[in-house]
Amino acid sequence: MRIKRYLVAHSASRASAHEFTSAWKVYPVAHSASRASAHEFTSAWKVYFLPALALALFLMCGCGLQKAGTEKIRDLEYTVLAESEIPETLKEEIEEKKADDLKLTYREDDYLYIVRGFGMQETGGYSIRMQALYLTDNAICFDAELIGPESGSEEEKAVSYPYIVIKTERLEENVIFE
Repeated sequence: MRIKRYLVAHSASRASAHEFTSAWKVYPVAHSASRASAHEFTSAWKVYFLPALALALFLMCGCGLQKAGTEKIRDLEYTVLAESEIPETLKEEIEEKKADDLKLTYREDDYLYIVRGFGMQETGGYSIRMQALYLTDNAICFDAELIGPESGSEEEKAVSYPYIVIKTERLEENVIFE
């Protein structure tokens, strides 16, 4: 088997069927279909290298951008709402989506409502602990944790849909659920 070696010429000069000329070196070509091989080489380079390079740049930039906007400016005051305190429109939305993992925001009058649901659970006895609610340069960060039934406790055998609804001051920043 013969090894093919070639490099696409960056100059405008025409190359013979047996070699490609660049500004620096001459690279021998093992067969007469050198133009097709060079095209295959550049196509493969574009297909594999360029997307990999774009992905690497995206990941590096994305990580840097996300870290820049998450520095806490201040904690936000909030109230955990009982079911009777939830606005009707929001209550209907929660009821429709409560079986799945739920991350929802709702703005009404001077308030922002943030909902975090943990989907269908096989038993009852779950609780939700608020971890954080704070403002950054460009977002509101919200973190809540699902706490399972205590070990050794009598679990309800009914399916449950644990969720928490909090009310805070109305801000226009996007909410990041952590």
